[in-house]
Amino acid sequence: MMQSPTAPGDFAHSHPVPPPSGGTAITAGVLACLGGTHRLLSILVLIAGIALLSDLDAAGETNGARALFAISIPVFLLAGSLLLAGGIQMFRKHASARRLIVIGCAVDIAYSIIEAVVVLAVAGASDDYGVIGSPLFAIFVAVFPTATIILTSATSTTRWLEYRA
Repeated sequence: MMQSPTAPGDFAHSHPVPPPSGGTAITAGVLACLGGTHRLLSILVLIAGIALLSDLDAAGETNGARALFAISIPVFLLAGSLLLAGGIQMFRKHASARRLIVIGCAVDIAYSIIEAVVVLAVAGASDDYGVIGSPLFAIFVAVFPTATIILTSATSTTRWLEYRA
């Protein structure tokens, strides 16, 4: 009796498993680096905003925006640093990259939700919250961190991080 080349136990004809391409992991790393850079550059905008609001604050026209900006700076520093470090670690294939990116994105999403609620509460009486305080803006801001978490948590990312050539 003749065995077929694909019979169980016949490994001479099996094809080697190709190495993972890393497309998902690299995309997650790029998104993490972009998100981290965005948050760190946002700190500069917030500092400039605080300086500009000092004149309006004396007149009582800021509705707590200066305080919100001041609170945002350490949160953005934390989220941005975690995302940037995680993105760089992702490119270096360190397992800690996933944890850093997921925590950074979670901080970013949670703060975006809290910020939207606070802005809506402060501006609720006047119904003048503009684009930044709108719920649609909060949803838009959470899209990229959510996509980054999904890509970072994908099994293909795990395979790529664990693969050693």
